[in-house]
Amino acid sequence: MHHRGVNVSEIILVILGVTNNYAITLDQEVHHDGDLKLVDGPAPTMGTVLVYRGYSWGRICDDHWTLREAQVVCRQLGMGHALEAYRRNRYASKITANYFMDEVHCTGQEKRLVDCRFSGWAIHDCKQNEEVGVKCAYSAPVVLRPEWNPLNLEMNKSELLRMRAVG
Repeated sequence: MHHRGVNVSEIILVILGVTNNYAITLDQEVHHDGDLKLVDGPAPTMGTVLVYRGYSWGRICDDHWTLREAQVVCRQLGMGHALEAYRRNRYASKITANYFMDEVHCTGQEKRLVDCRFSGWAIHDCKQNEEVGVKCAYSAPVVLRPEWNPLNLEMNKSELLRMRAVG
């Protein structure tokens, strides 16, 4: 992919070589510890919940998983409110990643799942098929302004990489 004569893939690979606690994929996503994503669901608002930690995605164990925790997941992902909180690998994910979170206890008001109490990173007593899942209400997507440019990167001391809108 080229942008104004610059090979974007090369830029991304250079950034990959200097980042710390961030991972950048070729689709230009930047991940931070505690980020979430849904996988293996029948729609973008449903699926098994994965949490990002230390350059990889991991599972969340279903011990104490309720609608309060699901509400935080849906909020963090920018979706509507939580409709369901699933346990026992509801979406039949074949994921073999490590469990990164267990015994998650939320009030339901937290902005991010890592703001909830949990047993500690990778401390768990879980076996296969104890992954959590959620079903969130659909929320209309945010439409970016046409002048938004993902290649306008800005560096500062507090953040290694920050994207900003142009215009």
